[in-house]
Amino acid sequence: MTSPIQTILVPTDFSQAARQALVYAVSLAEALQAKLYVVHVVEPIAYPAEWLESAISLQSIEQAIVQNAHKALNQLLQETVQGRVLVEGHILFGYPPDAILTFAREHAVDLICLAPHGHSLIERLLLGSTTEKIVRNATCSVLVYRVKEPATASSAGQEELANGN
Repeated sequence: MTSPIQTILVPTDFSQAARQALVYAVSLAEALQAKLYVVHVVEPIAYPAEWLESAISLQSIEQAIVQNAHKALNQLLQETVQGRVLVEGHILFGYPPDAILTFAREHAVDLICLAPHGHSLIERLLLGSTTEKIVRNATCSVLVYRVKEPATASSAGQEELANGN
């Protein structure tokens, strides 16, 4: 029997939370024998019109950002996937939710697996989060991976108390 999940998309901003979501998605893809797409979105640099004289230097900055993104993505894939599943890495351009959703539609992605991002309440109210926009607008299933926080001494002690130790 074939799995209904043949392709999984994992957006990354190279944060620790996104890395954890990727590690989880690799295990899931391995279990389902699914193909994995890992994408990073580079947003265009916005600048006032009066800066047009220095557009050449801004282009070189954008090129450096893209080159660094490619290097970081390749390194991330080497460290996390390690040949366990079929994977493609892509650098996308634009507004992250739109670029991710467009990629998912164009590649007939079955599942998007991503981590929630730690925006402040004010940022969420004013801008919304990438994760929220993807959950609301995706045409496929979305798995939001709950990030595992490292246990602190106080939380470990509270857990022992709750367990009666």
